[in-house]
Amino acid sequence: MRIREIAKLALPPIILMGMRKVRSLSRVQTIRPAFEGPVSSWAEAERQSDGWDAQVILDKTLDVSLKVKRGDIVFQQDTVVYDRIRYSDTILAFLTLVASANDGAINIVDFGGSLGTNFFQNRHVLKTCMEGGNCAWSIIERKAIVNFGRKHFQNEILRFFETVDEARRVLRTLPRSVLFSGSLQCLENPYFILDQVIGAGVDLLAFDRLLCSPIQEHEIYIQNPDPHRYYAASYPVWCFSRTKFIEYLGARSFELIAELSQRPELTFNHAGMIFRRMRS
Repeated sequence: MRIREIAKLALPPIILMGMRKVRSLSRVQTIRPAFEGPVSSWAEAERQSDGWDAQVILDKTLDVSLKVKRGDIVFQQDTVVYDRIRYSDTILAFLTLVASANDGAINIVDFGGSLGTNFFQNRHVLKTCMEGGNCAWSIIERKAIVNFGRKHFQNEILRFFETVDEARRVLRTLPRSVLFSGSLQCLENPYFILDQVIGAGVDLLAFDRLLCSPIQEHEIYIQNPDPHRYYAASYPVWCFSRTKFIEYLGARSFELIAELSQRPELTFNHAGMIFRRMRS
């Protein structure tokens, strides 16, 4: 007989109810909020969190990405495994715009694209383009991801780079369409990177799962993913002021042409936005 069954026989109902309440409260108290902050600086947020270089994040990313490549699982995003592909309206719209502007060819930079998450998500959509030799997908990522990507994933279509400058040097010119999928908010200096790609002559910018809110100023938080679903590691993120973000790109001659999955009333909203360079 299990201890729980013995307790039911031996203890009065009122005590059992109290025990269940204590267990319930203890579980609630150990759950950390999804977002802690705002925090005074990125350096302080790094000090208080595990950071993106946490080994548990890297290990799980490598494991599930290889399973997707081998066909053991259908799709993964942020290390969460799914039994079907979960398409992004923002990315599909972005790819459609890229193809329509380039006679069906796809040549993009996927900034923070991990080990090809977005590429494998859309490989069926890209099939005709790939078979015709008209697809080039360049990922810019952290050094550890790039090293693993080059060893296990890189081919004539999918390539990996550590920086914007490296991609420009190797490719001779940066593709004119850039995707940030859940990645811009994870950069310490996101506007520096945006200025780099804009200065390289990019015409189309897409932001999928961009963390933003109705706040008036950009703020830094510590994100704590559900360890049972993702991994037991926390990291710094920006939560962008939606208004200021759009104004920033507008000041650099980019207009918002599509906004998808947008719920502006949410404090932490993962939005989809596509911007195009305005013609003079």
